[in-house]
Amino acid sequence: MKINAGKSSSELPLVPGSLYPFQWGCICTNGWKARVCSKGVRPSHTVKGTGCNGRCLAQLTEISKGTWGVQMMLPFCGLNHPLSRAGYTSYPSVRQLPASSPVMRDV
Repeated sequence: MKINAGKSSSELPLVPGSLYPFQWGCICTNGWKARVCSKGVRPSHTVKGTGCNGRCLAQLTEISKGTWGVQMMLPFCGLNHPLSRAGYTSYPSVRQLPASSPVMRDV
């Protein structure tokens, strides 16, 4: 539904600054493909690539003059892997201590 298609820039509705951010999106980080290491340098991280294409994009749209609402621009395509607290906490990057931690002073 492109209600603003063909309008000049002066005719387009402007989102009020108090409604910032006017667009919000999220992607599943498991969707990234594994990188080919051709530089001879071992990466210090692992990519949890499962080919997942889960994503969504919400955007503010003007419903009527001065009334704004949220519209889903990209549908959520679903995940191809289970979500659980146990699965999330199994990733090494989640279990790392920050450098400012008191435990790190002794290391």
